[in-house]
Amino acid sequence: MSLPLTLGLLVLLAVLGLRWRRREAALRQELDALTERLHELGARMEADEQDLADALSSSGVAEQLLLEKGIADEDEMEAVRRRLDAEGGPREGDDALH
Repeated sequence: MSLPLTLGLLVLLAVLGLRWRRREAALRQELDALTERLHELGARMEADEQDLADALSSSGVAEQLLLEKGIADEDEMEAVRRRLDAEGGPREGDDALH
């Protein structure tokens, strides 16, 4: 191989290597940002799950209180459940109003 061709190939390989490293660094930075975002979303999801559990617990307490005080009876509670299901509210099995 001639010297100019060898030098040309070395320059080409060096340029490609530098471009590859820049691309790798950019992708690594993007991956780090996505990882951080995923952790943030996971934390928000956990907080939302806790809020939902608290709301379900509160609704259960409210239902029990209504029944114990005689303000509502089982038939009325069941009618509310059916109405909510028909309106797209909490679904049976979601532990809503139970």
